[in-house]
Amino acid sequence: MDRILSEITTIANHLSVMRNDPEVYCPKRCPDCGFGKLWGHGCDFRKADRGEGTLNPVPIARWRCGKCRQTGSRLPLCIAPRRWFNWSVQGAVLVWVLSGCSHNAAAHMARISRHTVTRWRR
Repeated sequence: MDRILSEITTIANHLSVMRNDPEVYCPKRCPDCGFGKLWGHGCDFRKADRGEGTLNPVPIARWRCGKCRQTGSRLPLCIAPRRWFNWSVQGAVLVWVLSGCSHNAAAHMARISRHTVTRWRR
């Protein structure tokens, strides 16, 4: 099962899909046992809009298997799994640092912690 839905590329698009057709996020079969009866299991919320923060909190649809009782969720492409910042932010920061920009300057431009820049650089 794909953990990330590549066709949903912006948070605004994700919010629209969640409002109008949240079943898009439910897989056809359970990735653990292969059973075909999954149902919606509420939402988790994430602070995925790290830019201006105006769209937070962002709902993440959850599902549950009727057989093995496992729960799970799928993310849109615009929300990086297990990360606070979007891929584009990390990519830009790494380009700046690898091009000779200091960690402090890159952190200031991206409005993130210098420690985050150092960790990403490592």
